[in-house]
Amino acid sequence: MIKTNHPHAAHQPSAKEVVVALAHPPWTNRQFWVAQVLVLIVGILHLIGDIANSHGSSPIPGFVWILPLLIPVVYANTVNLGTGSDDIDKIFGWS
Repeated sequence: MIKTNHPHAAHQPSAKEVVVALAHPPWTNRQFWVAQVLVLIVGILHLIGDIANSHGSSPIPGFVWILPLLIPVVYANTVNLGTGSDDIDKIFGWS
């Protein structure tokens, strides 16, 4: 284990803990579901925009349709996780 002054550095999750946590997502967490819905909505909008752009019926340049894909990522980071290295700890409840 790497020595650090981080307050949660004492508990390094094992590979088994990581696999168990990944196999059991936070079904009751509202922010988890908001992030999932955002991914679905942005994915559908991206698909529609990409199809419209490939047919030449969209005045919006193609690269603009990639930018909304960051919305769920930014939401999940700011609402659920914050910043720093404890993000994984917070997701899986290790902190």
